[in-house]
Amino acid sequence: MNNIKLRRFTAYCLDLLLITLIAAGLFQIKFLHPKAEEYDKAYTEYTEYVDKVNAADSDAKKETTLITYLSADLEEDQVDALEKDLNKIDNVSDVKFVSLDDIEEDEEDKILLNIKSYLEENELTNAYIVTIDDDKTKDDVIKNIKKIENVNDAIEYKDEEAEEIKSISDMNKEEKKAYLEKAGNLLRDVDYNGISYNLCWIIVIILYFTLFPYFNKGMTIGKRIVKLQMVRIDDKNKKVALWQYFIKAVSCPIFQTLSLSNCFTYIVLIITPLLFKGSTFAYVTMFVNLAISFVCYADFFMMACRQDNQGISDKLAKVEMIDYVRDQKDN
Repeated sequence: MNNIKLRRFTAYCLDLLLITLIAAGLFQIKFLHPKAEEYDKAYTEYTEYVDKVNAADSDAKKETTLITYLSADLEEDQVDALEKDLNKIDNVSDVKFVSLDDIEEDEEDKILLNIKSYLEENELTNAYIVTIDDDKTKDDVIKNIKKIENVNDAIEYKDEEAEEIKSISDMNKEEKKAYLEKAGNLLRDVDYNGISYNLCWIIVIILYFTLFPYFNKGMTIGKRIVKLQMVRIDDKNKKVALWQYFIKAVSCPIFQTLSLSNCFTYIVLIITPLLFKGSTFAYVTMFVNLAISFVCYADFFMMACRQDNQGISDKLAKVEMIDYVRDQKDN
């Protein structure tokens, strides 16, 4: 492997895999993460809220759920005939039969609980959950359902919690502000309770990329495998200083899921939840992380395109990558 760029990328992937495994191991040590349960809860609340808003904001398909209550004591053939009639109505996409006897005592599904309450209150036994594709045709569908023989009632099901979640495109200025405030606070809770996780990442990255090459001739494990060495730009035979490895470690691009970041990203995730709340937190975090990501992509691009293989982090640390010569003096 004579191509330094290719070997450098290979070493980078190997090192990233190694530090990810180390960090993942540290994440499992409970006493290092006293707010682990709060973090999991906050992360679940944030993702569920954002998912609901994203779903509400999707124009691809707006479904409405109607509950059709059947007259009591229908014969099986009458129930089947009613189902066929429901399916014939325009914009009806799904029809599901529900019997009071089939609803468990410990049922948690809100729709089924709603059906159970109505059936018991009105001394009925069966219902259909009808789903329609186009919300705009809801009133017409309800009218057509009520015309069918043996239908007691047809009612739109409304989840009170879901009713609070509106499509962003339908929100007025105050509602959008409230949404951003709530989303920002939920995200802040995630980062606040995840401070110990971000500290782990910072410690692992700095220790691995600073101490390991300092005591190993300018090589991480990945660089040793592909036979690359980090040296000073001004004097290749002079040992790279600890501060240079440190600067390289904190500024070097690191893949975080599918985007690039570095140690400063994790530092931001620690500091911002202590300083900001609500929409201010969301905006500050987004802006700073975008700026850091832009610099990291520029760094990665420079390393890939420049003849000397140097990126921004290399120039800041005043180092470069060369072929490792086994009999070379320690430097």
